[in-house]
Amino acid sequence: MKLDDIINKNYASIEQKIVLPPKNQTTQGIKIIVEAYKKLEEYKTSDFENKIDLHQRYTYLRKKIINKMDIKNIFPDEITQFSSLLTEFKDRPFFLITGLFLSALINYHHEKTRYEGTYTLLMNDLPVELDFVGFYNKSNLHIIGNLGKYTCHTMSKGTVFIEGNTSLFLGTAMSGGIISLHGETGEILCPNMMGGKVTIHKTAKKGIGYQMEGGTIELLGTYQEISPSCEYGTIIHQGKIIFHKEKHWYRKMIEWCI
Repeated sequence: MKLDDIINKNYASIEQKIVLPPKNQTTQGIKIIVEAYKKLEEYKTSDFENKIDLHQRYTYLRKKIINKMDIKNIFPDEITQFSSLLTEFKDRPFFLITGLFLSALINYHHEKTRYEGTYTLLMNDLPVELDFVGFYNKSNLHIIGNLGKYTCHTMSKGTVFIEGNTSLFLGTAMSGGIISLHGETGEILCPNMMGGKVTIHKTAKKGIGYQMEGGTIELLGTYQEISPSCEYGTIIHQGKIIFHKEKHWYRKMIEWCI
């Protein structure tokens, strides 16, 4: 199924269309992913904990674990199956950084294989909402289930379709691509957004477009508040433009020179 069809709501019984091998059947690719994932345990309580900055943590994770994986022997469907197995690890101390792991895994796979299809993540059975899913995203994602904070942080390309809700800070520092959320989102939507488009099909809460500098937010449901600190970009509510301000070329030039 193409992502365009999904976004256009032609996704009836989508979970039935995703064919996964039985959970007791472990493929080579899943073995590679699980082996790398379990290495988070040794880094969770050591150097990784000292990387306070999110970008530093991501870089450390890529360097120490993800970039050492035999990524070309992993197929996209095996990433999907791995996401469906995550409940088995819910009591592990590293479980809360699973979202960052998934993001790094997909980004590395996309870089090395140049896969242009859609990565599907099945998150609907998880006991907690994972943060940082879609971090640094440049690929196409279809996510089934609710997500936590900072979904699609620093996203620059690709299309992300989410069947579920998200917590705070969706689309933080987003510079390109498309997010289509068929659910509700928490406060502070698209802070520091610079480009791209985000569509919310249900409720959006306070702080929409906080310090937004560009891009488009489309609200198809109800919303609580546009942030007073929204600077530039476009916000549309049910077909009507409720905020629009372009950054003049000379201001862009001054900021670029600084």
